[in-house]
Amino acid sequence: MHLFPKRLLVLTLFVALAVMPPCVLRAQKSIPNGNNKLAASDFQAQVQRELAHYTHGAMLYRRCDVFARMINARVSARIGLGASVHNGIMSEEADTAYEGDISHTSIDQLGTPEQNETTIAISRKNPTLIVAGANDASMTTLSMPAFVSTDGGDSWSTFRLPAIPDGMYAQGDPILTADDSGNFYYAFLIEDDTSNLSDIMVARSSDGKHWTLGTPVLGLHSIAFEDKENIAIDREPGSPYHGRIYIAWNEYDTSGVIRHLFAFSDDQAQSWSSPRSYTSQFGYFPLIRTSKNGTVFIASSTFVYTDIASDNSHGMTVSTDGGMTFSERTIANYTLYPLAPAGYPSLKKDGFRAFPYVAFDVDTSANSLDAVFGNWNESHRNAELFAVHSSDEGSSWTDPAPVGTPALLGNDHFMPWVSFDASAGETYISMYSSEEDTTRNLWSRAALSTFSSTNRLLTLGSRLFDPLFDTIAGTNFIGDYTGNDAYAGCFAAAWTEVLPPNHPADNIFAYVSSSPLTSRPNATSGVTRQVNEQNFEIASVVPNPVSGNLVSFTILSNAQLLATVEIFDLRGVQVLTTQVMIDPSVPSAIRLDIHSFPAGIYHAQISCGSQTGCRDFVVLR
Repeated sequence: MHLFPKRLLVLTLFVALAVMPPCVLRAQKSIPNGNNKLAASDFQAQVQRELAHYTHGAMLYRRCDVFARMINARVSARIGLGASVHNGIMSEEADTAYEGDISHTSIDQLGTPEQNETTIAISRKNPTLIVAGANDASMTTLSMPAFVSTDGGDSWSTFRLPAIPDGMYAQGDPILTADDSGNFYYAFLIEDDTSNLSDIMVARSSDGKHWTLGTPVLGLHSIAFEDKENIAIDREPGSPYHGRIYIAWNEYDTSGVIRHLFAFSDDQAQSWSSPRSYTSQFGYFPLIRTSKNGTVFIASSTFVYTDIASDNSHGMTVSTDGGMTFSERTIANYTLYPLAPAGYPSLKKDGFRAFPYVAFDVDTSANSLDAVFGNWNESHRNAELFAVHSSDEGSSWTDPAPVGTPALLGNDHFMPWVSFDASAGETYISMYSSEEDTTRNLWSRAALSTFSSTNRLLTLGSRLFDPLFDTIAGTNFIGDYTGNDAYAGCFAAAWTEVLPPNHPADNIFAYVSSSPLTSRPNATSGVTRQVNEQNFEIASVVPNPVSGNLVSFTILSNAQLLATVEIFDLRGVQVLTTQVMIDPSVPSAIRLDIHSFPAGIYHAQISCGSQTGCRDFVVLR
């Protein structure tokens, strides 16, 4: 028997809806927003306690990303800065990609993903198809993000790579490349911090949306920490090693031994050669490229903790037999960036970690090399970039040419990436530049130059940003590198921009510029978009009112996200909660079984990442 006639009930319910608040407040995590200095001190103290369990913990924390992220995640979970779950479903996404930066706003604490260490690749079959990658706060729970554009960079959608099997989870350092058959390859670190297993995964996709995981490079047998992997693929049809994937990386074991390793795959990352050392002189921060006749080039650096001028060197390791043997050649000596109190090289007065690595690319028609390397100018106290060229496979190099506007070379230029476009006959250099902040040398912007005019910079970034907005005790992290690619007259670059903590969006997020460029690009030739921007829309509840046992919502989103659905009754009591993975390729229908709901007004709150939408519906019985 009904307590009220249905028509009277509907009228009563809709009157109640008119006075109902737009969103029922749900319980949220307690967000520390008071004494950030105290929080930073507590965080660092907890880090030191964790490091004490490892004989060489301090060294590993300074130099090995995957180890540092593991320690930071443990400490964050302990002091309440993020969830400690790495696999499975969570009510809120863990924030584990911030490299010790604990000065997050409440927006960050509620699951907003941070982006850094960007990478990008253009399809060699369809240059309007571009895929970018980055670290983000959801990578340990949802796997690595793939930002996909099918219209030459004008719009972007976010997809997720498959979850890692065997209890492993993604731990960042993303690197993308493309082969000449239309495939993308995505390399990243994986880890299980409960057993100290660490490895490298390479996934393959033809569209950036659907990915196939390969076999881990080391086969899940390593008890060391892998770090800073870089990949390349032999795209030369006449090469005896055409289609071979090469990978180089650093390995740190807990005894303090550092190895510089190399491997290759001839079956699209389904199996790998046994890892072996490729250099005895260089090895830190490797970047690998291939060229004609099976030539393999690996640029890397020495890394001696010293502030003595030119006490380190950049080098090129070369193989002419598909990686079976290598020879070593010096590019230039360099001075390490100043050491922060925590012991790692940094910029902006101990503001964030940075390394003056080598970026380069190859003109495969002649096996000639264009490289850009970093250096610290102790006299002027600024980060420099220099461009050099080799026409003899790295045996000799031209005199270094400074990169930047001649009158502003005393400002910082850092984190370069280099790509050669054979169709344009040009080598492009993207980087961060602080040229526009002539007073403090602080505010920065993504910029572009070319080897034909290294004394001219053009702006890529949509705005100047302060990379120290979130810095506390020198622990900010904007990533270790940026990325770009060039092919068939199309140039694409990816980088990170930092916004103020009170900005209603991601604290750190990536943008991409991709457009056809001539050999002398101009600042307006192309588009700049936020690739990780989340568009989120909830269609109406169907049916509404509902007298049956099912009700459905349709969610439209450009990002693959975990949606949390919460249903509240008129008293604000939660009566149902569930989670659904949103597919950006199609409208996602969420169907809920409400057979046990009595007649009444219900409020649905759907949260995706940092965005929340609300819908109300009426149940008739």
